[in-house]
This record gives sequence, C-alpha cells and structure tokens, in this order.
Amino acid sequence: MSTQTEASTQKKNVNLDIKKIIGELAGITVGCLIFAFGANALISAHHLLPGGITGISTLLYRLTGMPIGVLYFLLNVPLLILGYFKIGKKFLVYTIFAVIILSYFLSIIPQEKIWTDNALLGAIFGGCIANAGVGIVMRFGGSTGGTDILGRIVARSFQIPIGIFSLAINGFIVLASSYYGTPELAMYTIISMYVGAKTVDLILNHVDRISVTIITRNGEEVADVITQSVVGRGVTLWDASGAYTHSKKQVLMCVIVKHQWPCLKKIVLKADPKAFITVSPIKRIVGNFKEKWS
Repeated sequence: MSTQTEASTQKKNVNLDIKKIIGELAGITVGCLIFAFGANALISAHHLLPGGITGISTLLYRLTGMPIGVLYFLLNVPLLILGYFKIGKKFLVYTIFAVIILSYFLSIIPQEKIWTDNALLGAIFGGCIANAGVGIVMRFGGSTGGTDILGRIVARSFQIPIGIFSLAINGFIVLASSYYGTPELAMYTIISMYVGAKTVDLILNHVDRISVTIITRNGEEVADVITQSVVGRGVTLWDASGAYTHSKKQVLMCVIVKHQWPCLKKIVLKADPKAFITVSPIKRIVGNFKEKWS
C-alpha cells in the first residue's frame, strides 16, 4: 500500500515538474517575441543599435547583409559551448532554447518602423519593450545568450562585475553607431540602452531577494546541500533549542534570489522533511551578495 502511495506521489511530482517546465518555456518564448519586436520594429528600424550581441548582429547585418537571426545564432554558438563548462545545466538548456527561438523571431520580424517615425520615441519605447522581454526570459530561468553568458563567465573567472563588462560591450556598440551613423543616432542609442537597463533592473529586482530561515535537526547536512547545489549560496548556522521540547536544533539563514526558492525548498525538504522554513522579502542588502539567475 505504501509503495503504491509513493509511486502515486512520484507521478504527481513528475507531472508538476513537466507542467512547470512547459510554463517556463512558454514564458521564455513570449519574452523572446517581445524582445525581437522591440529590437527590430522600434530600435533597429530607426537605425539605432540594441545592446549586447543583438547590437553586434545588427551592425554586421548592415555591413554584410546576412540575416540578423543567422548572425545572432552564429555569434552565440561559441558562447554556448563555453557556457556548457561554466554555467548550470538548466540555465544553459533554457538559454539554448531562448537563443534558437529568438534567432527565429529576429529573422521573421521586419526592421520596419511601427507606431512612430520619431527616433527618440523609438529609442525610449524600443529599449523599454525589448528589455522587458529580456527580463521575462530571465524571470523564467533562462537568458537571451550573448553577453548574459559571457558576462557571467567573466564575472566568475575574473571577478569583473557583469554591469562593467556589459558597459564595455555597449560602449563599443555606441562608438560603432556613431561611426556608421551620426552622433545624434549614437545619442539615441545611449538613451535606448539606459531605458533598457532600468527596465530589466525593475523586472528582476522588484522585491526579488528573499531571506530564508530554516530550523532543522540536520543543520550541517542542510547547509551542505544549499552551498553545494545549483543554488550555491552561503549559509549562516547557529545552534538553538526548542523552548517547549528543549531538543537540540540548528537555525540556518541564507539570502537567495526569489527565482531560486523552488529549488531551495526542494533540496532542503529532501535533506530534512520535517524542517521548519520561513521566507521574508528583503528590500536592500549591504555586503557580499552576488546576483545569480541559474
């Protein structure tokens, strides 16, 4: 009887995992569509350049005439291979999916003006819409590839902040925009990038970090699975005792990105099914906390 119950529970868990994966892939697809629309119809259509690999692909398209989607995919292939050795498997798989889908959308959405002929409005709304798509993709556990992958690898290997690395790449794009266009278009490109960066930051960091407190009798084991798993967060542990039972317990505290909560909950309850867990939102952090989206 117990075997049947366990089998039924496992089947339900598998079904829930499949539904979760389908939902995440659907979210990533929608995010890629939004990004491609903003990048092609509002940014590139006004002869501006998006940030990152998409901007480099657009620049090469203007120089060679090759389809943007093809260029975007080809530029991402070596980065994806490099990311295989440096990045979490689920994040990499979702990123490969996003790169393929986004390459397709970039190929079929024309670079034709829509809604407005004003380059400034194209820069503002294009940056906002395109990067809203990026934020959605990252919210569902993936990335649009390019500098997202390379930035994470550089940050982990050389301790260079992702923001600084992205600024250097985008600085090159702005210079290229000025060289192949006009200083005015370069300034519009800067506006688009700034609006885009603020949009992504708003989507990713709105009550995004959470503090998790865990009370367990298996403190060392739980701490190990948190630090050594894909969550990969530091943990503070101290001894405690129940006021009513006087039994010895340990209290663990760690701060994670909200997206990591389902994974953290799963591995903690696997290590100690009787663990008591509380979760609280965090408004601000001072200290060594690295953003991770894998």
